[in-house]
Amino acid sequence: MNKFTNNQYSEETIAAYLYELEQAHRQEEQELTEIADAQWQAFQNDHDDYGDELDEHDLQIAQAEWEAEQDEPFGFMAHDDPDYWV
Repeated sequence: MNKFTNNQYSEETIAAYLYELEQAHRQEEQELTEIADAQWQAFQNDHDDYGDELDEHDLQIAQAEWEAEQDEPFGFMAHDDPDYWV
């Protein structure tokens, strides 16, 4: 093989590898989008009390539930001496 043939082969190999990476990336993005859509549908089903679109009240309830979940690891602090944390 001469130099031109080797370079052309290398370029084709690299191009094929990059194409495979791009396809894998697109597939991963598609899967993540599908997961996000499924999570959003599950969220809507869990928090939509009346079967209509989510309204501000539903979102406020969801926000409060989320904040409560975030505070759980530090719930013990509510019973401690408040001056200790100042």
